[in-house]
Amino acid sequence: MNFDLCSDYHVLEALRIIRFIILVLRIAIPVLLIVLGSMDFFKTVLDPDKNDISKQARQIGTRVLSAFIIFLLPTIIKLAFSFTANFADLSFIMTTCFENAETSYINQLKQIEKERLQSYENNSVSYKSKYSVSRYVLKKSQNAGVGSMYSFIMQYEGNEGYCDSSNTQYKAVDIGDGVVTIGYGVTNHIFDVNLGDCVDTEIVDDYFMKHVDEKKEFVEGLVKQTNITDWDDAKTTAAISLGYNCGDDYAKKLVQSYAASGNDGALNTFKSCTHAGNGNESFTEGLKTRRDGEYELFTTGNYDTGFYERTRKYIE
Repeated sequence: MNFDLCSDYHVLEALRIIRFIILVLRIAIPVLLIVLGSMDFFKTVLDPDKNDISKQARQIGTRVLSAFIIFLLPTIIKLAFSFTANFADLSFIMTTCFENAETSYINQLKQIEKERLQSYENNSVSYKSKYSVSRYVLKKSQNAGVGSMYSFIMQYEGNEGYCDSSNTQYKAVDIGDGVVTIGYGVTNHIFDVNLGDCVDTEIVDDYFMKHVDEKKEFVEGLVKQTNITDWDDAKTTAAISLGYNCGDDYAKKLVQSYAASGNDGALNTFKSCTHAGNGNESFTEGLKTRRDGEYELFTTGNYDTGFYERTRKYIE
């Protein structure tokens, strides 16, 4: 048992019930013993010929003593535990848990959990609405076994909205960097689109996948030119995401720096593309967060790095 459990309202609910049962037993059993002893005593007094008064007195004394011990049993156990280091720690933890097992505190924890779940649901709804069309991309990519690659990049690119309520057409917008963007990071540098244009999602998504596939071939070709033996799909995806956002030169630099210096060289490469060209600090912070998630994927293989609400681990 640890302090995390002492803040888990499910555990505290159970402990609250146990504590109530113990309280009832501490009162009920002594009362019952005293009542039974009293009944025996009165029987003896009323009919001394049939009962040994001294024997009944001893029996009553035993029951009263037992009642007293049962009432004090939790205190006795706690006192015994306190003399042994390991048990003292356990006793302290148990005491903390039992003290937390109050209705008001449990209700407070339930409210916190309710708000957390509500926040999660709200974020999930936002995520689903933002990436609903990506299901088309993932469906087409499943057979090729590259769904995680596309979804990871889409997670960090996002899309900037649609022209219709049915989400059948993306709208070309300027996100603040002076570049016209449509769909998942598809810009007018690689796709013929003008500000305000509306283009079918399938057309844009097909172009997105084609562009990612080209970068995949580019990265894999670079790796073959090195002596790297532990390169995997996660590293490829991280390199593609970096190149998709910063340009092919960065993807090339990543492969070369990893071949030369391992993860340290790779991290330096990710750090080298963290400042927004337009000088917008929020853009820079977003780039740092993206690079941080890409580096985690690169080193751990974890595709679920979570761009939104991410706490950076590697890049300040």
